[in-house]
Amino acid sequence: TDGQKLTATSTLAILAAGMSETSADNRAAIATAGGIPPLVALLAGGVESGAAENAAAALWNMVIGCDVNSDAIREAGAIPQLVALLAGGVESKTAENAAGVLCNMASGNTATCDAIREAGAVPQLVALLAVGTESGAAENAVGALANLAIDCDVNRDAIREAGGIPSLVALLAGGAASGVAETAADTLKEMEHFDAVLSAVASAHADTAA
Repeated sequence: TDGQKLTATSTLAILAAGMSETSADNRAAIATAGGIPPLVALLAGGVESGAAENAAAALWNMVIGCDVNSDAIREAGAIPQLVALLAGGVESKTAENAAGVLCNMASGNTATCDAIREAGAVPQLVALLAVGTESGAAENAVGALANLAIDCDVNRDAIREAGGIPSLVALLAGGAASGVAETAADTLKEMEHFDAVLSAVASAHADTAA
């Protein structure tokens, strides 16, 4: 039943959370028991589905410190479904969780970064930045973009073409105490499109002065 799916996915998300040895053992046990494909299948419920929201949270936790799980999630066909969930926008916890999965999966994994870009994630991740530094969705999205930009000109170009540079510059207004602003700065450093960055900074300054 739907209630059972909600309970099961919520429990798996809790078991997989955290950095402790027990949490790592739980993640390994879930994967070994074949838990990843059913969680991926539940993403198809869409942004309004509580089971999809919880499944995305569980997958987000499953990727913590585990490239094997990241590869298994990609191979189970999760990336297009996660990208589809981003369409829920900044008010959607499901979209926030999906961006978190993509952020973790993109860390140091070239094949996954390529798959994320090819699934059309970049424009939707950029769109999530618009809500600003206080948003969990923006935090996860900027983290995903930062990981995508590392050592990959194709991804950098995709971020620039999606209008990412002005959006990243806008996040710098969060200041030195903001982790989101810091990640945005790191992403801009990776971008190497210096003319576009300078233009966006100048435009943002002009808007503030006005």
